[in-house]
Amino acid sequence: MFESTNFEIEKDRNTILIKRQWFRVEHILIALVALAWNGFMFFWIFMFFKSNAETKIIVFMTVAATMHILIGWFMAYYSLCAFFNKTYIRLTKHKLSIKHEPLPSWQKNIDIDVSKIKYFWVKSGISKNIEQSSSQKPVYYLYNLWCMDTNQKTYKLISYIHTKKSPEPLEKIKQEMEQFLACHKTQKLD
Repeated sequence: MFESTNFEIEKDRNTILIKRQWFRVEHILIALVALAWNGFMFFWIFMFFKSNAETKIIVFMTVAATMHILIGWFMAYYSLCAFFNKTYIRLTKHKLSIKHEPLPSWQKNIDIDVSKIKYFWVKSGISKNIEQSSSQKPVYYLYNLWCMDTNQKTYKLISYIHTKKSPEPLEKIKQEMEQFLACHKTQKLD
Protein backbone atom coordinates (compact mmCIF):
# COMPACT_ATOMS: atom_id res chain seq x y z
CA MET A 1 0.00 0.00 0.00
CA PHE A 2 1.23 3.52 -0.70
CA GLU A 3 -0.29 6.80 0.39
CA SER A 4 0.04 9.98 -1.57
CA THR A 5 -2.00 13.17 -1.64
CA ASN A 6 -4.87 11.62 0.35
CA PHE A 7 -5.11 8.59 -1.96
CA GLU A 8 -4.76 5.15 -0.44
CA ILE A 9 -4.19 2.22 -2.75
CA GLU A 10 -4.61 -1.34 -1.53
CA LYS A 11 -3.81 -4.22 -3.83
CA ASP A 12 -4.17 -7.96 -3.68
CA ARG A 13 -4.39 -10.63 -6.36
CA ASN A 14 -8.06 -10.04 -7.12
CA THR A 15 -8.71 -6.39 -6.31
CA ILE A 16 -7.34 -2.88 -6.41
CA LEU A 17 -9.05 -0.55 -3.96
CA ILE A 18 -8.41 3.19 -4.17
CA LYS A 19 -9.74 5.33 -1.32
CA ARG A 20 -9.84 9.08 -1.34
CA GLN A 21 -10.89 11.26 1.57
CA TRP A 22 -12.85 14.32 0.44
CA PHE A 23 -11.70 16.50 3.33
CA ARG A 24 -9.30 19.38 2.73
CA VAL A 25 -8.42 22.24 5.07
CA GLU A 26 -10.62 24.68 3.10
CA HIS A 27 -13.68 22.72 4.21
CA ILE A 28 -13.22 23.96 7.79
CA LEU A 29 -13.79 27.54 6.56
CA ILE A 30 -16.86 26.49 4.57
CA ALA A 31 -18.27 24.74 7.66
CA LEU A 32 -17.72 27.85 9.80
CA VAL A 33 -19.37 30.09 7.21
CA ALA A 34 -22.31 27.66 6.98
CA LEU A 35 -22.67 27.64 10.76
CA ALA A 36 -22.65 31.46 10.96
CA TRP A 37 -24.96 31.80 7.94
CA ASN A 38 -27.53 29.31 9.25
CA GLY A 39 -27.35 30.77 12.77
CA PHE A 40 -28.03 34.25 11.42
CA MET A 41 -30.91 33.01 9.24
CA PHE A 42 -32.51 31.15 12.14
CA PHE A 43 -32.25 34.21 14.38
CA TRP A 44 -33.52 36.57 11.64
CA ILE A 45 -36.55 34.41 10.78
CA PHE A 46 -37.37 33.83 14.46
CA MET A 47 -37.27 37.56 15.20
CA PHE A 48 -39.26 38.41 12.08
CA PHE A 49 -42.11 36.01 12.86
CA LYS A 50 -42.12 37.17 16.44
CA SER A 51 -42.83 40.73 15.26
CA ASN A 52 -46.32 41.88 14.36
CA ALA A 53 -45.71 42.56 10.67
CA GLU A 54 -48.42 42.78 8.01
CA THR A 55 -49.32 39.64 6.04
CA LYS A 56 -47.91 41.06 2.76
CA ILE A 57 -44.57 41.73 4.38
CA ILE A 58 -44.48 38.27 6.00
CA VAL A 59 -45.15 36.58 2.63
CA PHE A 60 -42.52 38.71 0.85
CA MET A 61 -39.88 38.11 3.56
CA THR A 62 -40.59 34.37 3.63
CA VAL A 63 -40.09 34.12 -0.14
CA ALA A 64 -36.92 36.24 0.02
CA ALA A 65 -35.54 34.21 2.93
CA THR A 66 -36.17 30.86 1.23
CA MET A 67 -33.25 31.28 -1.17
CA HIS A 68 -30.93 32.22 1.68
CA ILE A 69 -32.08 29.25 3.73
CA LEU A 70 -31.43 26.88 0.81
CA ILE A 71 -27.94 28.32 0.33
CA GLY A 72 -27.22 27.79 4.03
CA TRP A 73 -28.49 24.21 3.94
CA PHE A 74 -26.41 23.48 0.83
CA MET A 75 -23.23 24.84 2.48
CA ALA A 76 -23.94 22.80 5.61
CA TYR A 77 -24.57 19.58 3.65
CA TYR A 78 -21.52 20.17 1.44
CA SER A 79 -19.42 20.57 4.60
CA LEU A 80 -20.81 17.37 6.12
CA CYS A 81 -20.05 15.45 2.92
CA ALA A 82 -16.51 16.87 2.83
CA PHE A 83 -15.85 15.92 6.45
CA PHE A 84 -17.21 12.38 6.29
CA ASN A 85 -17.30 11.10 2.71
CA LYS A 86 -14.75 9.03 0.89
CA THR A 87 -14.67 7.87 -2.70
CA TYR A 88 -13.97 4.18 -3.18
CA ILE A 89 -12.77 2.93 -6.55
CA ARG A 90 -12.70 -0.86 -6.64
CA LEU A 91 -11.31 -2.72 -9.63
CA THR A 92 -11.85 -6.47 -9.75
CA LYS A 93 -11.41 -8.86 -12.66
CA HIS A 94 -15.14 -8.41 -13.43
CA LYS A 95 -16.09 -4.85 -12.53
CA LEU A 96 -14.87 -1.30 -11.95
CA SER A 97 -17.06 0.42 -9.36
CA ILE A 98 -16.98 3.93 -7.97
CA LYS A 99 -18.88 4.62 -4.75
CA HIS A 100 -19.16 7.82 -2.70
CA GLU A 101 -20.01 7.05 0.93
CA PRO A 102 -21.39 7.30 3.62
CA LEU A 103 -23.57 10.38 2.86
CA PRO A 104 -25.48 10.58 -0.43
CA SER A 105 -23.86 13.14 -2.70
CA TRP A 106 -24.34 14.84 -6.05
CA GLN A 107 -21.75 12.50 -7.58
CA LYS A 108 -23.05 9.33 -9.19
CA ASN A 109 -22.00 5.85 -8.17
CA ILE A 110 -20.78 3.96 -11.23
CA ASP A 111 -20.38 0.28 -12.16
CA ILE A 112 -18.55 -0.66 -15.37
CA ASP A 113 -18.05 -4.17 -16.71
CA VAL A 114 -14.28 -4.65 -17.05
CA SER A 115 -14.65 -6.41 -20.41
CA LYS A 116 -16.07 -3.12 -21.78
CA ILE A 117 -13.16 -0.92 -20.63
CA LYS A 118 -11.20 0.31 -23.60
CA TYR A 119 -8.54 2.45 -21.88
CA PHE A 120 -7.66 4.92 -19.10
CA TRP A 121 -6.06 8.35 -19.47
CA VAL A 122 -5.06 11.34 -17.37
CA LYS A 123 -6.26 14.72 -18.56
CA SER A 124 -4.87 18.06 -17.42
CA GLY A 125 -7.43 20.62 -16.47
CA ILE A 126 -7.27 24.39 -16.39
CA SER A 127 -4.88 25.96 -13.97
CA LYS A 128 -6.20 28.91 -12.06
CA ASN A 129 -4.54 31.84 -10.36
CA ILE A 130 -5.90 32.92 -7.04
CA GLU A 131 -5.52 36.59 -6.24
CA GLN A 132 -3.46 37.43 -3.18
CA SER A 133 -2.32 40.66 -1.64
CA SER A 134 1.31 39.74 -2.32
CA SER A 135 2.85 39.73 -5.77
CA GLN A 136 2.96 35.92 -5.83
CA LYS A 137 -0.05 34.15 -7.28
CA PRO A 138 -0.17 30.42 -6.56
CA VAL A 139 -1.24 28.30 -9.48
CA TYR A 140 -3.41 25.23 -8.98
CA TYR A 141 -3.45 22.43 -11.53
CA LEU A 142 -6.43 20.13 -12.02
CA TYR A 143 -5.93 16.57 -13.21
CA ASN A 144 -8.61 13.97 -13.91
CA LEU A 145 -8.33 10.22 -14.38
CA TRP A 146 -10.77 9.11 -17.07
CA CYS A 147 -11.95 5.79 -18.46
CA MET A 148 -13.56 5.03 -21.82
CA ASP A 149 -15.68 1.98 -22.58
CA THR A 150 -16.17 0.18 -25.87
CA ASN A 151 -19.30 2.29 -26.57
CA GLN A 152 -17.15 5.46 -26.48
CA LYS A 153 -18.77 6.53 -23.18
CA THR A 154 -16.36 8.33 -20.83
CA TYR A 155 -16.30 8.24 -17.03
CA LYS A 156 -14.39 10.57 -14.73
CA LEU A 157 -12.89 8.39 -12.00
CA ILE A 158 -10.87 10.82 -9.85
CA SER A 159 -9.99 14.52 -9.75
CA TYR A 160 -6.76 15.79 -8.27
CA ILE A 161 -5.82 19.43 -7.58
CA HIS A 162 -2.24 20.36 -6.75
CA THR A 163 0.10 23.34 -6.72
CA LYS A 164 2.72 21.42 -8.70
CA LYS A 165 2.40 20.71 -12.38
CA SER A 166 2.62 16.96 -11.92
CA PRO A 167 -0.09 14.41 -12.64
CA GLU A 168 2.18 11.75 -11.10
CA PRO A 169 -0.27 10.40 -8.46
CA LEU A 170 -2.95 9.82 -11.08
CA GLU A 171 -0.42 8.38 -13.52
CA LYS A 172 0.60 5.84 -10.85
CA ILE A 173 -3.03 4.89 -10.26
CA LYS A 174 -3.60 4.59 -14.03
CA GLN A 175 -0.55 2.32 -14.39
CA GLU A 176 -1.66 0.14 -11.46
CA MET A 177 -5.11 -0.30 -13.03
CA GLU A 178 -3.72 -1.04 -16.49
CA GLN A 179 -1.25 -3.59 -15.10
CA PHE A 180 -4.01 -5.25 -13.07
CA LEU A 181 -6.29 -5.55 -16.11
CA ALA A 182 -3.45 -6.76 -18.36
CA CYS A 183 -2.54 -9.43 -15.80
CA HIS A 184 -6.12 -10.70 -15.57
CA LYS A 185 -6.61 -10.70 -19.34
CA THR A 186 -3.44 -12.82 -19.65
CA GLN A 187 -4.73 -15.25 -17.00
CA LYS A 188 -7.99 -15.68 -18.93
CA LEU A 189 -6.07 -16.62 -22.07
CA ASP A 190 -3.95 -19.25 -20.26
